[in-house]
Amino acid sequence: MMQDAPVLPMQEVRRYTKPLPCDLVEADYARLGRELAGVLDELDAALAREESVKKELKAANARIEARRSEIAQKLRGGAETRDVEVVCRTTEAGVVQEIRSDTGEVLVTRPAQDSERQMLLELHPPADNAPARTDEEAAGEAAAATEAGGVVAGASETA
Repeated sequence: MMQDAPVLPMQEVRRYTKPLPCDLVEADYARLGRELAGVLDELDAALAREESVKKELKAANARIEARRSEIAQKLRGGAETRDVEVVCRTTEAGVVQEIRSDTGEVLVTRPAQDSERQMLLELHPPADNAPARTDEEAAGEAAAATEAGGVVAGASETA
């Protein structure tokens, strides 16, 4: 059998710390319980933020998808809706034409409304050398034109 070696005196050379398992005591359980409660609160807050961010991203994706669809539809159709200036022209015969100013295309041809007829009358004052008409004459001519569906050039009032 082997004999035990003699115990020699030991001299401390250095000290350091090292993670080693330790049994928990009452204070450790309380500390870890509080720490776990804090971590659970953080997790709940993170999950709530995640849901909020998911909703925001879903809404953003829907907006992007709608825009993509709109652009694709324009490309397929070869046209898009834009604000274009439209010029309304009224003839003395009481016809209104609505015309695109960019292409000259006639969009609508229709009978003039009373307000448009009045504007036409105001645009055509009597010539300087024409004899002045009385209000009664102008009213009579305007009434006759209204009954006939036409417009009297130079009339200043309607009946």
